[in-house]
Amino acid sequence: MSNDTNGQCGSCTHFGSDLPNETLVQVRVNLDASSDVVAGCGAPSNASVHLRVSALGSCDAYAPAA
Repeated sequence: MSNDTNGQCGSCTHFGSDLPNETLVQVRVNLDASSDVVAGCGAPSNASVHLRVSALGSCDAYAPAA
């Protein structure tokens, strides 16, 4: 397991819409994710390429999840 911090995909509003809800909640609440947690990125700039990222990734379109 790796700690997820602000600025990483796991804590971004664009991350994880295709993950099971309980997995997404665990990533966001505990700020913890294994390296095999991979999900779609819903950032508008990535919509056409259907990007999939790990919870530990990051990019310039980061927006903190509510």
